[in-house]
Amino acid sequence: MGLKNEWHKFLNKMMWICVWDSQKRKNLRKNLSLIEGKNNKIIFFSEDDSARKAKKSCAGLCIRIKGSNNTVKIARNTDFYNSHITIHANNATVIIGENSVCKDLDINICCGNGQKIILGKNIRAFGVNIYLNEKNAALIVKDDCLFSNSISIWPTDGHAIFDKDTKQRINNIQKPLEIGEHCWIGEGVKLTKNAKLPPNTIVGIGAVVTKEFNEEYTIIAGNPAKVIKKNVIWHPNLEHKF
Repeated sequence: MGLKNEWHKFLNKMMWICVWDSQKRKNLRKNLSLIEGKNNKIIFFSEDDSARKAKKSCAGLCIRIKGSNNTVKIARNTDFYNSHITIHANNATVIIGENSVCKDLDINICCGNGQKIILGKNIRAFGVNIYLNEKNAALIVKDDCLFSNSISIWPTDGHAIFDKDTKQRINNIQKPLEIGEHCWIGEGVKLTKNAKLPPNTIVGIGAVVTKEFNEEYTIIAGNPAKVIKKNVIWHPNLEHKF
């Protein structure tokens, strides 16, 4: 009898935990912006490019900031679906250009200050994880780029690597990770620090991009990525004809 009562108590407790957890998730969905710190700014722009100061959230986008002097700017006509911006830093900047569509975009900024992400106009991103884990790390994506799903972008490494003899760090950031105009990034691609893609580049499925490329109108693929085809251009519509 005692065991039966204990079992009922356990089930009752679990039921209330589930109810509380469900309510917590519901409240988080309602509160799409959670800001802790000083002088943080979230700015949404309207059709006439004036800042909508009264608006504190955007459907489909969850913003979490813990720090000071951070800025998030979202341009007009940009749609979000299940996307997140998390900043645990100071003096960081995130700018997303107009007429973009971001689904399952996850931006994580931490472990340093002064990081910057700039996504240009007409960006299409359908499953991209971006990590800036070091001071002054930066990602610059120019206009009209298309990102498939399961893509990881690391403008920094997650940990420090040192030369055993000299004790000097050997995996420092040299420059921002940059993606030029009208690039198409395939499924499962990974881009690491110091990488650069010139305009009109196609990156094949599963490629790992670790260095700077300079020739336009190419396809790169492989691990590490290399040029496999030249003199190509792409269009998002399969029925398109030049």
